[in-house]
Amino acid sequence: MAMDSTLRSTPIDSESGRALHATHCRWQAATRFRVAPAFVALLLVVASTASTAQDPVRKPVPPTGEELLRYNHKSLRPSYQACMDSAAGSLGAQEECIDEEFAYQDGELNRIYREKLATLSGRDQNALREIELRWIRQIYGDDGCKMPADPTPAQRLDTKQCLTAATIIRWRQLKDPRFVAKRIHDWLNPRKSDDTGEREIPTFGDFGLPDSDGKLELQVGDISIRTQVENCKGQTKLYCQVKTLAITAPWGEQVLAPPQLFFLDAADQIRGFDVTAYRGDMSGGFGSMLPTFIIYDLNSDGDEDLMLWTDPYGSYGDPSYTYFLFDPARKAFVEIPALTEATRGFTLSRIRLNQLDLWYRSGPCLRGEKVVAIRGTIPVEISHNDYSTCD
Repeated sequence: MAMDSTLRSTPIDSESGRALHATHCRWQAATRFRVAPAFVALLLVVASTASTAQDPVRKPVPPTGEELLRYNHKSLRPSYQACMDSAAGSLGAQEECIDEEFAYQDGELNRIYREKLATLSGRDQNALREIELRWIRQIYGDDGCKMPADPTPAQRLDTKQCLTAATIIRWRQLKDPRFVAKRIHDWLNPRKSDDTGEREIPTFGDFGLPDSDGKLELQVGDISIRTQVENCKGQTKLYCQVKTLAITAPWGEQVLAPPQLFFLDAADQIRGFDVTAYRGDMSGGFGSMLPTFIIYDLNSDGDEDLMLWTDPYGSYGDPSYTYFLFDPARKAFVEIPALTEATRGFTLSRIRLNQLDLWYRSGPCLRGEKVVAIRGTIPVEISHNDYSTCD
């Protein structure tokens, strides 16, 4: 679209979530020429153009819009530079060049945003919409790329170049599944900086559902998970046949072949916190999350193991897992069918060191609890109690 200084008061369609980015939020009247210092850091992260100041007292001059575009020149179309070369000496002609390039880059941002949105659960979609609304307010706000109320031709050109650079950086960020997952995770589960215990627990989580092609990529710390699924069925609890599943960790890559995987779609408002992959402490239980992938040292041998949500054989259809223990000699996860069988029919409530706390219920009265310890690679039942609540 042609860029102008018209203010549109509603930058998002709350029903579809599509009218979110700059194409749907026209250039706004503003008060600045250069990019605000608070926004410079965001723009330069991708550009990697940090320089050492000669004078530690002097504040660095914010880059111009032209400089910001230069930092991101690899993402510009060749036609833009050709247009600018032809328009040399004419600010009006150069502004037409940046108008055309912005329209293309903003289209890319909207396309990538919609593709990413389609891979997420309902809860995560809402989170991403709010995250992007905040981003829009930032780049069009006082700490972003605002245009003077009565701009000169040079100021108009500079501001439009700034906004085009910000748009490029944003679509590059949204293409990175780790960036999106981290932003959603932080939005839904903000860390408590004053909670010493929370800071010390190395917990990682990632979110998402398979896309329309059945592909899903997740990142939990230095471990990545890539899967291709098909024939997904169900609503709140999706279950899909697995075509491929690869786990990549510092020790290498391993391909696993579970017949199916379950995924929680957070359209189920009862469950709420929809972590697809979780890596961290499990002593506090699952809370409201039902991860498809869990990475945890199940037998307390110092090596993290793997759990996959593969079946609905827990109590009343709750998740049941296929367990893989890491073999350091083979540098691979090894399936332990005996552990899967020992937990079948029970719901896993928490993991304390090498002990699994499980429970079940049947009808209005019958209840049961048991604890299974994992010693080496052997599951050992150390307690079991069945009782009736109707006695």
